[in-house]
Amino acid sequence: MNNDLADYLSNYLTASSDPILKAFVDDINAQLADSVIAIIFYGSCLRSQKYDDAMLDFYVIVDEYKNCYSSRLEAIVNSILPPNVYFLPTNVGDKKYISKYAVVSYQQLVSKVSKKSFHPYFWARFCQPISTLYLKNDQARKDIVNIQALAVETFLLATRANSYQNASYDHQSIWVKGFELTYAAELRAESKGRAKQIFENNKEFYSGITQALQSSTDQSLFIESSKSHRLFVLSWRMRNILGRCLSISRLFKASFTFKNGVDYIAWKIERHTGEKIAVSPRLRRFPWIFAWPILFKLLSKRTIK
Repeated sequence: MNNDLADYLSNYLTASSDPILKAFVDDINAQLADSVIAIIFYGSCLRSQKYDDAMLDFYVIVDEYKNCYSSRLEAIVNSILPPNVYFLPTNVGDKKYISKYAVVSYQQLVSKVSKKSFHPYFWARFCQPISTLYLKNDQARKDIVNIQALAVETFLLATRANSYQNASYDHQSIWVKGFELTYAAELRAESKGRAKQIFENNKEFYSGITQALQSSTDQSLFIESSKSHRLFVLSWRMRNILGRCLSISRLFKASFTFKNGVDYIAWKIERHTGEKIAVSPRLRRFPWIFAWPILFKLLSKRTIK
């Protein structure tokens, strides 16, 4: 791991004691008990700090699935296709806020953000800004920095193009191109230009990472890849195919592990694309059967791709 990168991320990693966020932390800890190592806040609500009429996003990192689940099936499913995602409403005063939290074990997360992990689902998310809401101990903070540093390194190694050998690095193009590649590797209901917006909203963060790596004695992340351009393109086509299979599997898994998961997915699509989906009682009850026509319609209209 690059020490300059780790130092930068450690200095940038923030913590929050917001009472609304603390209420969610208390509820999550009450459900998962002593298995929780860290609770991470990420996504659009972290950037906006606006929680009304929004879905807050958390990652809950646990030691072992067997320690946080009473259901053996939930533990098995999470280990096979992480993460399990759960819906969590929380009242603060007389107001109700909603969130979803994803559960993943520390060891599995380290593996999923490492350079050995082919698909970007985890490393594309953890190379973005995050905030710690709960840390079990001092070691947990070091673990989070380690995870984020691994995610950044994996992201840059996987998305770098042959043009990166240019003497003058364009911070924006490196990150925007990378996010465009990772978005295409999932069925994401994101508007056009989302990758650029992600960079613009966090320009200081990404420019700081690039500068930290460029000032380092280790320039390996910015050296032209030995892979041919053809192999580079092929690897991302394979990620796209794999990503569609994984996305569909996670969507339907969420319909069982995520209470009101179908409503959430419909809400998410409408929020990002304007495409309204009518959620019928039978769709809520049997998503495995009745979601396919909707999915094919969205794919044909390129609402998701």
